[in-house]
Amino acid sequence: MTGYSLPRYKWILAFGDYLCIVASFLSAMLFLPGKSSALNIGNMTAFALFAVVWVCAMEFNSLYKHDVFINRSQQSVLLAKSCFAALMMAVFYDYLIRPENWFGSRAINAVVFPAGFLLMSIWRMVIFRTVWKNAIGSGRFIRRAAIIGATTKGERIAKRMMLKPDSDMHIVGFIDDSDTENLTLIHESNSYRILGRKHELKRIVHEHGIDQLVIAGDEFEPQEILELAETGTQLGAMVDVASDSFHLNGTPLRNGTVVPHFEFPVVHLKGNRYSVSARLLKRALDILLAGVGCILLMPVFAALAIAVRISSPGAVVYTSRRVGKGGRVFSFYKFRSMKIASEKHDPTVMKKQYEDYIKNNAVVGKILNDNRVTRIGKFMRKTSLDELPQLWNVLKGDMSIVGPRPCLPHEYEMYSEWQKKRLSVTPGCTGLWQVSDRKNISFNDMVVLDYYYIENMSLWFDIQIILKTIPVMIFGRGDM
Repeated sequence: MTGYSLPRYKWILAFGDYLCIVASFLSAMLFLPGKSSALNIGNMTAFALFAVVWVCAMEFNSLYKHDVFINRSQQSVLLAKSCFAALMMAVFYDYLIRPENWFGSRAINAVVFPAGFLLMSIWRMVIFRTVWKNAIGSGRFIRRAAIIGATTKGERIAKRMMLKPDSDMHIVGFIDDSDTENLTLIHESNSYRILGRKHELKRIVHEHGIDQLVIAGDEFEPQEILELAETGTQLGAMVDVASDSFHLNGTPLRNGTVVPHFEFPVVHLKGNRYSVSARLLKRALDILLAGVGCILLMPVFAALAIAVRISSPGAVVYTSRRVGKGGRVFSFYKFRSMKIASEKHDPTVMKKQYEDYIKNNAVVGKILNDNRVTRIGKFMRKTSLDELPQLWNVLKGDMSIVGPRPCLPHEYEMYSEWQKKRLSVTPGCTGLWQVSDRKNISFNDMVVLDYYYIENMSLWFDIQIILKTIPVMIFGRGDM
């Protein structure tokens, strides 16, 4: 296996939802007076595509998470919310486009969405729930999990699993470097043992058929967590990090949530960097956004070019060498925001600044030489407009719209091996670090943020980061 994939039962649940949505549409077309004549290829195709959007809205509302679909009350609320969101999308599309199909029919919409809610409620809470319970009882759809770290937190997770008969997770044992052969954690007929040491992770995953790893050692260093997580996702396992070492200033990363399984924040790593589909979708989004951006922003490019030319002598576009994916060096473009270096300028000063914040794990920020920054340069840096020429880097394939920021060659030379993992993918114009609270994030925290993004790459994640980048630019937080 290469990378985490959705469990089979979630695909079954989603397919059932899709059929219920299509059935609600067919019911409206067949039983509403005068609508059966509109049951043609065009309408069927339009609704089949819209049904996919509806299912995506349900995924966004967490309706395919185990702890949601086994909870009737929570599931009902989120299902109603998803149906309303789908209705609003249909109404908005009709308002903008005025299409000559079912979107413009209030009668059809008045039937489709309530019927969809009703059919999916029956499917989910009666049919699928019965199938699910029988499958869990017979051992199907069960994920075999191992806990890395025979710690107090690890034992609490295992105990919690014992008390949840409807859980889709079965704890096989612990992975720990201690010499203890068996843990004291015993419940009825269950006794957990040490499966092996951390350096034996590959053997343990293959030998015991592990589908999920839970890293529960608060004493682990971020470097060790990254290495264990990367090995786990490469082997096809999903990795949950329940270690305080993987938090930023006491706050779990982005989607770290408290789930009933663990009772404390958990960061999910899916290993999406190994997914071919995720990489293809990401490249398609890059080409689309960069191409459209270059065309629409041509007036902005021209205005900034004139302003830079007037501000001080020198080239309009500043070109430097940066390190990208896998340590490859490429030409990096920005609008020039500083005066040309004089003979008095000492480049070793900036190099020393980089060395300080990397080796001392200082808070990351833009390293500026205020004496050389022009007035238009300050404005461009504050709004990140100086980064616009990087759209050409994106079209060339040197960069992506979203990803870890590239670094300078001498900066890369200072990285330790685990820090270099942040450039195991194509670097980006914006990223998770840029839309986070950069004033309080150290260099190692930035590496952890980049790694989290890398392991959870998806089209939707990229869109979220892009949308969060817009207010950062508008409100001028680019200099933080």
